[in-house]
Amino acid sequence: MGPYSMDLRERVAAVIDEGEGSQRQVAKRFRVSVSFVTRLLQRRRDAGTLAPKPHGGGPRPVLGFPEQVRLAMLIAEHPDATLNQLKERGGFACTLTTIWRTLRRFRLTYKKKTLHARERDDPKVQAKRRRYRRKVEQMDAKRLVFVDETGINTAMTPTHAWARRGKRAIGSVPTSWGSTTVIAALGLDGVRAPLVFPGATDTQAFQTYVDEVLAPELHPGDVVIFDNLKPHLAPHVAESSARGPASCPCRRTVRTTTRSRSCGRSSKGNFVGSRRGCEMTCITLLEKSWTM
Repeated sequence: MGPYSMDLRERVAAVIDEGEGSQRQVAKRFRVSVSFVTRLLQRRRDAGTLAPKPHGGGPRPVLGFPEQVRLAMLIAEHPDATLNQLKERGGFACTLTTIWRTLRRFRLTYKKKTLHARERDDPKVQAKRRRYRRKVEQMDAKRLVFVDETGINTAMTPTHAWARRGKRAIGSVPTSWGSTTVIAALGLDGVRAPLVFPGATDTQAFQTYVDEVLAPELHPGDVVIFDNLKPHLAPHVAESSARGPASCPCRRTVRTTTRSRSCGRSSKGNFVGSRRGCEMTCITLLEKSWTM
């Protein structure tokens, strides 16, 4: 709260000078404290003015400017350091709360990091990623079909719940733990070929998904993009993806490209079928390289 206005100060002093009541009565009349009236009159006697004193600036910060600079340099060098680690490395004698408040003034918060593969910082990998982007720019976005899977485990059942004090929080869990896999393809036209099955993804399960679920949903010219999970790299997967719907008589040309996590080595192969008609291309690329 700021100081009282000069208008109020002058009116209080004028009523006191005219003798219209005691300090307590004047304070009650203007709805101020008695101590305010007393300090106001003392201020006029000592300084000859009714203006409030200038702000004294408050206590000096525990972390001065040099310490704040050192703290900022520590944050830049070790952004994942905890408050305890910052205090030890910086040699600060203050409390952890003081460091936390200083970081808040810097508008910094401690949050979960967004991680990426360290290989992405390699200049050679960055050059390969640029070449990859130029290659992808030549493709029709409407033809891109991304295939990926996710898993759900019954062990993910929440173990905590709200309950009244002194009462147990009761819940149920499956008798035996198990996992469920969900696979689907995603393009600009929406989700295609969803499949849910118990267990984890292996080469046989993924091959069955491609043969019986994904291939009938593909169209001539679609570009199917996988990540480099081992079941995705099976040679028959690319052939099945290129085969397409059984009712579509087409000459199948499959070009597969598999890349390592560091976008390094690659292997290519061609498989040409016997059917005639349209061409279908299936390219398996590293999904991680797609996310720039």
